[in-house]
Amino acid sequence: ELVSQGREKRSSCDSTCPKVVGVFVDEGPYLPLCFLGVLIAGFTICPFDPLETESRLSKMLAHTRPLVVILKDGSTARRVQQAAAAAGIRPPAVLLVSQLLPLDVEPSPVQREEVKSKEVEEGERISHIYFTSGSTGFPKGCVVGETALLRYCRARNEVFEFSSSSSCLLASPHTFDPCLGDIFSTWMAGGVLCVASKRTILSSLGKCLQEFRASHLLTTPTLFLSLHGSLGPADLQDLRVVALGGESMRQSLVEEWGEEVLLLNVYGV
Repeated sequence: ELVSQGREKRSSCDSTCPKVVGVFVDEGPYLPLCFLGVLIAGFTICPFDPLETESRLSKMLAHTRPLVVILKDGSTARRVQQAAAAAGIRPPAVLLVSQLLPLDVEPSPVQREEVKSKEVEEGERISHIYFTSGSTGFPKGCVVGETALLRYCRARNEVFEFSSSSSCLLASPHTFDPCLGDIFSTWMAGGVLCVASKRTILSSLGKCLQEFRASHLLTTPTLFLSLHGSLGPADLQDLRVVALGGESMRQSLVEEWGEEVLLLNVYGV
C-alpha cells in the first residue's frame, strides 16, 4: 500500500519537485517498515520528531519540501500544516501509518520488478536526509546517497561482526542516523531487529537486552550506564558487541565491559 501511495504522489509532481517523505513515526514496529517502504517506493527518507518545535520544523520543511508525511495519528497533522504555512510552502499530503501498514493483515507479495525506479537506473538516488541538532545555528540537512548507505552497512557489519545469527536492539532515536544504520545493516545481514518503545528502552534497557537476548547494541554511554548497579556482563551473556557514541566514553565503562564484549567507541564516526 505504501508503494502504491508513493507512486501516486510521485506522478502528481513535476520533475523538479523533491521526492522526500517525512517520517514522523518515531518508535515501534512501524518505524523500520516505514523506512523500508519509503525507499521501495522510490522516495527519500527524512525523519522528523513529532514533538519538534514549530520554528525548527518549519525550517526543516522549507528545506526538504516533502511531498508526503507519514504520521502515527492525526494529532500531528495540524502542527505539520501550521509549520508548512509558516515556511511558505504547500502542505504535504498526510498519510496515517495505521492505514498504510496494518499489522493484522497478511501482506501481499511484492515482485522486485514492480518497484524498480527509473531514477535508480539512471544514477545515484538519495536514500535519506538527516538534520543536525542546530546547536550552532540553523539545523543543517545531511544528504546521503544509496551507494553510501550500502557501503556503510557492509562496513558496519564487518566491524561489528554482525551476521545472520546476530540480533540488534534498536536503541537510537529515529532522528539520529545510527537508527537507520541499525535497521538496514541488520536486514542486510539477515539478522534479527529487536524493537521496543522508547519509554521501555530508557527505563529498562537491561530487561530489553535480556528478553530479546540481543547480541548487539549501539547507544550512548549515558544510556548504557543505566545498567550500572543492576546488570553486568554476567547477566547479559548474549551481548557480544556494544558500540557507544554521541558523547565521550567513560573509563569506568571500559574497565567493566572492555574484556567481556567487543566495546567500540564510535563517537564522531
